[in-house]
Amino acid sequence: SRGTWQLYYNGFGEVVKEVNGRSETKETFYTKLGQVSRTVQLDKTVSGRSLVSCNVYGNSKSAHNIGKLTDSYQFRVTGSAPSCENLIANNTASISKHYTFDDLGRPESSVTKNAGGEFKTVSSYNSLGQVSQMALPNGMFVKSYYTNGQLRSNYDVATNKLLSKIERVDAR
Repeated sequence: SRGTWQLYYNGFGEVVKEVNGRSETKETFYTKLGQVSRTVQLDKTVSGRSLVSCNVYGNSKSAHNIGKLTDSYQFRVTGSAPSCENLIANNTASISKHYTFDDLGRPESSVTKNAGGEFKTVSSYNSLGQVSQMALPNGMFVKSYYTNGQLRSNYDVATNKLLSKIERVDAR
């Protein structure tokens, strides 16, 4: 009922083109390291327009982001899509995300911008490298507790209200 999907691969086994059951096409482009750099697909909201997603990867030793996704943008483009470099430099993305990393290269913050505003999340870690506290875009701070390395519960820091609790885990 959903039709036949077709996937096309490059010599590295990466999907470079997919055609879904409604004959809608998505093309995917990669960096030399095999990271997704760009995707182009149909924008279903306006005829003749494409959604172009561009990913930027870090190369800064001091920012601890070498090879990590640092920025992601989505553009609505009419006609042929210019390069990601051109889009990023000369256009406003409909959605953008920016990521930073701590001194150990772990995700520290993410900022998402869209028509609804700017939304920031910040994480901190305990001595075992587990997320211990997270500041969410709505202003809530969540504290995580662990037992024997397993996440056991999450609490709202301001109210000390239990948000989630894991009762038991199996041996896997």
